[in-house]
Amino acid sequence: PVAQAVVSAAGKPCEVLYAGRAPGFIGLDQINCRLAPDLQANNSTAMVVRSGTRTSNTVTLPVR
Repeated sequence: PVAQAVVSAAGKPCEVLYAGRAPGFIGLDQINCRLAPDLQANNSTAMVVRSGTRTSNTVTLPVR
């Protein structure tokens, strides 16, 4: 990636641990991030990724 990935879950910033090519998958990128410790498990959480001037669609994922 050219621009730094910024990830948020439930409106709170996540620590991005890795953003780059997914090993073994040509043309696929992955982002590994650590969620804020105060997010509650078993709740659906809205996640958004920003990179440069681009913003992803909002995706709702369960927190376990």
